[in-house]
Amino acid sequence: MGEGENSVRAVLEASSYRSLFESEGGDAPTRGMDSGVLAEIVADGDDLKTSFLAAEILARTDSERWRKLPRPRLAQLYVGALRLDLVGSANAWGLPGRVGLLGQRLQALGADVLPTLGTLLTNKQAVHYAGSEDAARANEMGLRIADLAGFYYGLIAVEMFDVTSSVEDRDAMLDYLAKHAAGRN
Repeated sequence: MGEGENSVRAVLEASSYRSLFESEGGDAPTRGMDSGVLAEIVADGDDLKTSFLAAEILARTDSERWRKLPRPRLAQLYVGALRLDLVGSANAWGLPGRVGLLGQRLQALGADVLPTLGTLLTNKQAVHYAGSEDAARANEMGLRIADLAGFYYGLIAVEMFDVTSSVEDRDAMLDYLAKHAAGRN
């Protein structure tokens, strides 16, 4: 590891998604980060959070390089970020029925993300939204990681998933999608 990679890695290890992308002036630490160093961290980083943040910086600053990264690795990072709630609120993944910025990243990975995303279809851990009336409504719906995974799995696999339906209906659709996912592996 070179000195440049060590300093970038140290900044990312000390940062969070919110501090880098959601706070006022939060992108300041990412300015001038070398795309090659970020790509190396994505490719061989052991720490999921650090590698995810590096991938997201690349997506925002050098989308061409981001698109050239191995899709299975990006799938692992973005799905892992959703599973571990590395973002802090579900807003960046999208509000019910609306694709968020990080959801766009999942969609960009296409069918390559489905096997990894399928692992979250049974994850009933709640997600939380911050801010607006839409966020309050989303929280009242009791959305879970499985619901977000189902929404994106459905969009990518061209299967409809209505996140605004009842929990029972969402669970039935999640079961269906999980069977679909199992058949893909």
